[in-house]
This record gives sequence, C-alpha cells and structure tokens, in this order.
Amino acid sequence: MKLFFAFDLDGTLLRYDNTIHPENVEILKKLYELGHFLALATGRGLAGCLDLAKKYPYFHYLVSNNGTLVHDTKTQKPSIMVALAKKLSLIWSKIVKQLIRFVLSRVLITFLNFQVQTIIPD
Repeated sequence: MKLFFAFDLDGTLLRYDNTIHPENVEILKKLYELGHFLALATGRGLAGCLDLAKKYPYFHYLVSNNGTLVHDTKTQKPSIMVALAKKLSLIWSKIVKQLIRFVLSRVLITFLNFQVQTIIPD
C-alpha cells in the first residue's frame, strides 16, 4: 500500500541553516524508494521552496502558499488538485458574499431602528 506523507518545512523538517538533517534525508529517501508519495508543505510561496525540491529530489509535490498551491515536481506544473481548489474557492466566495449581505442587512436594520434622543431641560 502506497502512503502519502506531507512534511512541514519551517521549524519542523528544516534546520536553522535551511537544510534537512542527514538522518531525515535517509528516511525520506527510503520512503521515496518504497514508492510512497512525499510532499513539502509550507506557508512560503512556491519560489521559496523550489530550490529545496531540487536539492532533495524525493518530493512529488510542493504544497505552498498555506495550501493554496499544489505543484507537481515531476511535471513542473500545478497539480490537478488546483482545479478542485479553484472550485472550492468559488463556493467559498459565494458563501462569504451571502454572509456579507446578511450582516449588512442586519446592520442597516439596526441602524434604521436606532433613535437618538436629546433631553431638553424645562
């Protein structure tokens, strides 16, 4: 059975000098040789992790920009999962628009029902 492993970069897999510990490199290599799928996951932009993928060629995917971009390291193209992400973002956009409309309608109703009273002394 092939498994999918995703590894966080900063503060987890990477050391202070932007390298992966040699023991971890050996483990990554073994997982790769066993046919498992490996991915780097990071909040960095794609450009911030391409060099790592070249230096450590065991990763099939780069998941960057906090998960908004999935890059296939073998084809050097966005993964098919990006199409799914685009569809999900469209759905999310519609939900957010509906939420904004609802909140604004409630704020408007509250604003219209708000009365300012000034007490005028006798």
